[in-house]
Amino acid sequence: MTVGASPGVYATRLVAERIAPRSASRLSSLFLPGPDGKRPCHGEESRYAKDPHFKELVLFHEYFHGEDGRGVGASHPTGWTALVARCLESLAKSRSAQERAA
Repeated sequence: MTVGASPGVYATRLVAERIAPRSASRLSSLFLPGPDGKRPCHGEESRYAKDPHFKELVLFHEYFHGEDGRGVGASHPTGWTALVARCLESLAKSRSAQERAA
C-alpha cells in the first residue's frame, strides 16, 4: 500500500506554487521604476526619479502604503529586505531567460 499526501495538502501546494511568483512580482514592482522613472516606494518624491545622484538609490522602508505603494516608516535594511532582494533577483533571471529565448 502506498501512502501519499492528502488531496488537501497537494492542492495547497499547487496554489502556493502559483501564488508565490505573482506575489514576488507584485512585491518587486514597489522597487522597480515605471515608464516615468518613478518607483512606487518613493511616492511623489521626484528627486529619486530625476536627480542623477539619487536615481539609483532605492529605499527599503519598514512598511508600505496599501494603495499607492509609498514607503512609510523607517528607511533602513530590515529583516525582510533580503526577501525583496531575492524576489528582484528571481525576476531579473526570469526576464533575462525570456530575452535570450526571444
